[in-house]
Amino acid sequence: SPEFIGKGFSSKIIQDATNLFFKGSPKVTEVIAEVIEGNAVSKRAFQRAGYRLVDRAVKLNKRICVFRKTRNDNGRHG
Repeated sequence: SPEFIGKGFSSKIIQDATNLFFKGSPKVTEVIAEVIEGNAVSKRAFQRAGYRLVDRAVKLNKRICVFRKTRNDNGRHG
C-alpha cells in the first residue's frame, strides 16, 4: 500500500524476524540473505536491518548481492 512506502517498515520487519529466528534457534550463528542486485530498496532494507554485504554472485542467470548478519552483529544475541 502506497502510504507505507518509505516508512522503514521493511527493515524493522527484517530485523525483528532475524532476532526472533536467532532467539528460537540458539545453534544458528548467521543468517544469509540474497537480494537481486537491481533491487535497491531491498538492499537498503537489509543494510538498515544490520546485514552486511559480503559477496556478489550470479544465480539462475541473475546478479545477486549476498548479505549476512551474524548472531553477534547487534550485540543482543551473544
